[in-house]
Amino acid sequence: MVSVDGVRFMGDLLWRAAVPNLVDADTLQWQQTLQRLDGGETYVPGHGGVANAQDLRDFAGYLQRLREIVREAGSDSERALAQLQLQYGSWAYFKGLAAANVRDAQAEREGRKRVPAPADAAPLNPAAPTPATQRR
Repeated sequence: MVSVDGVRFMGDLLWRAAVPNLVDADTLQWQQTLQRLDGGETYVPGHGGVANAQDLRDFAGYLQRLREIVREAGSDSERALAQLQLQYGSWAYFKGLAAANVRDAQAEREGRKRVPAPADAAPLNPAAPTPATQRR
């Protein structure tokens, strides 16, 4: 995220009225990041038109609601998708990404979703080079 003169350039941290791609995402961490970035007046998202603070909160709300719906539906993906459609069916990319969002949220909930680790995180293989050791 870059901020210039009160305008926050969000890239793919923010999708305005659009269902996001969650393939590499941790939805709780994403929501928490958005909450920390709230308070600006103008946001330029990675997808959708120029956004305001309410758009940012709506998107963070989508991530939260997705987790709630998946928790309530359990393993019933069709039920979760139907519930999600009631509130977000008009959002861009719903038809193409919502079912995958449900699957990703289920995998996240069950602890089987793989997401990339931050560059400064310890490697899974302690013998593997880290960004710090590769610079030497």
